[in-house]
Amino acid sequence: MSDRLAPPVLVPDSAHSAEQARRLLTLGEQIVPGHQVLAGRFVALMCSVPADPAAQRLARAAADLGMQVTQVAPPFEGQRIDALARILDQLYDAVDCVGMVRAEVQQLARACRVPVFDSLAGSDRPLAALATDLRDPALDGAPDAHELRHRRLVQAVLVECISGAETLV
Repeated sequence: MSDRLAPPVLVPDSAHSAEQARRLLTLGEQIVPGHQVLAGRFVALMCSVPADPAAQRLARAAADLGMQVTQVAPPFEGQRIDALARILDQLYDAVDCVGMVRAEVQQLARACRVPVFDSLAGSDRPLAALATDLRDPALDGAPDAHELRHRRLVQAVLVECISGAETLV
C-alpha cells in the first residue's frame, strides 16, 4: 500500500468534490505563467499515441512548470505491474496514463508511490469542465482561453500532488 496522498478526483454532485474544485480553482488562479515551480521534477507520460491532445496538453502544462516530460510505453501484456511501478517510483514524480484501460491505470496507481493520473488533461475529464470557472482577466477574450484555463488547472493538480500548494505562495 502506498503512503502517498491520492491525487484529487473531481466527482460531480459531491460536496467533497466541490471543495476540491474550489481549491484547484484557487491554485489555478495563483499559478504564474513561466514560473517554473516544478523545475527538476519528472513526469512519465504513458501513452502509445504521442499526438493525442490530452498527452500534448499534459506535456505542455508540465513543461511550462519546468518539469521534464518523458514518453513511456504503456505496460505490455504479461508485464508485472509491481515491477513497473518500482521503476516508475524511482525515476518519476508523477505518471499520467493516456489512452489506457481504466482498470490497468488503477492497478498501476495502487502499486506506485507517486501520483498516477488517468488522462489528467483529457478534454472529457472533470478538469476540462471546471476550466470555465477559472477567473483570470488576462485570459478573457483570448481565442484559446478555455485551453489556457484547462492547462492552468492541470498545472494546479501537478503542483498540489507533487510538491504541495505552498510552492505557489
